[in-house]
Amino acid sequence: MAQVIEAIGLYSIRFKTGTPPRVDGRSVNWSKVERQDGDNPDFRFSFHERVDRPRQVPCWITWAGER
Repeated sequence: MAQVIEAIGLYSIRFKTGTPPRVDGRSVNWSKVERQDGDNPDFRFSFHERVDRPRQVPCWITWAGER
């Protein structure tokens, strides 16, 4: 993905190894993407530990091409 972004003349940077490129949210038409929230905050893999969780932010789904 990063190579395609750079090939069309846009700047791309990775924050750490394996992390996909980020998009500046000010450049997104949010009416064209689909929100995907994380798991229910009450869901836990273990009922033994109740540590504070970091703030959860949604993901946004989009597609490339007509299909």
